[in-house]
Order: sequence, then C-alpha cells, then structure tokens
Amino acid sequence: MFRMLSVFDLKPGVAPADFAARYDRFVAAMVELGLAQGADPIGRRNPASILDTMETLEQQYFTVMHFTDHAQSERAVAMIQNPTAEIDQLHRQTWGLATNMAFLAWEDLAT
Repeated sequence: MFRMLSVFDLKPGVAPADFAARYDRFVAAMVELGLAQGADPIGRRNPASILDTMETLEQQYFTVMHFTDHAQSERAVAMIQNPTAEIDQLHRQTWGLATNMAFLAWEDLAT
C-alpha cells in the first residue's frame, strides 16, 4: 500500500465539518475513478499530548490517503493536474479551503 499524509490548516472562516464533507466527496470520486483506495477521516492535531513530538510541525489538521501502489498515486496526480478533468475541479474546490499544506508519501514495507 502506498500512502500520502496531508497536513494543513483551514482558511479563516472554514468550519472543520464543512471541509471534511467536501473532502469526503473528493475521496469518493477518487475511489470511483480508481485513483485511490480511500482515506482516513480528517483529524485534528493534539500538540499538548506527550505523544506529539513534532515541534516544527505547525499545521492543525491532517489526513492519510491510501493507494494500491505508487503507480496508482501517479495516475491520480496526472488526472488532478489535468485542468479539464472533473476530479481537478473537486480537488481545487476541496483544497482551496485549506492553507499551509505539506505532504509526505511512503510505501508500506512488505512483511
């Protein structure tokens, strides 16, 4: 499984529930198009926890998107970068509500 962590803040005035609803629609479209396997729900960071040791990470929200493999993630990126694709519009509408975004990708180790 190939995964992508997205960390971000919401733009002023954007309610977390509104962003989550739009993100869920975007993920459903990605899955329907065969561009992703799914995603975890939007989470809110708890920097007060002793378990949170990322002092340089400032973003408040995060999610993880799941892909079958790196190739599927590359197909997703290619489709999202196509300005005529409907998924590009959903991507822009969703992530247009966020700011201060950063991403991390990794592949699960074979066991």
